[in-house]
Amino acid sequence: MKFPVHRGTDGSFQELAHNDDVEFGQLSILTVNPLCERGGHYHQRKVEWFCCVKGTGIIETINVEDGHKKTQLLNGFQNRQFIEVLPGFSHTIINRDPHSDLEVLIIISEKFDPESPDTFKYKEE
Repeated sequence: MKFPVHRGTDGSFQELAHNDDVEFGQLSILTVNPLCERGGHYHQRKVEWFCCVKGTGIIETINVEDGHKKTQLLNGFQNRQFIEVLPGFSHTIINRDPHSDLEVLIIISEKFDPESPDTFKYKEE
């Protein structure tokens, strides 16, 4: 899902998603401190969409079935777009900037249920 940035002398505007692009259950903001990482888990039923709104970093996804790994750039300045992470894909967000926080907007297909969190740690082999 990619939408153009409309820039003017007074700032910019960009659509990020439409209601038929995502299944809305929860909207969250994640902050990753400089040189830190968050995640390292997967879900069996949740779909998540990640969009960097501040800073730069990467999101690493790993298919827990076959180990296929993919790395994608997160950039809150130039290339804002949602990155979809499907069930069965471990995901880790990494801030490699030593000076600035990384902030990521997350749309999650279902709200968090502490009785059934659907979050499983994943360690790469």
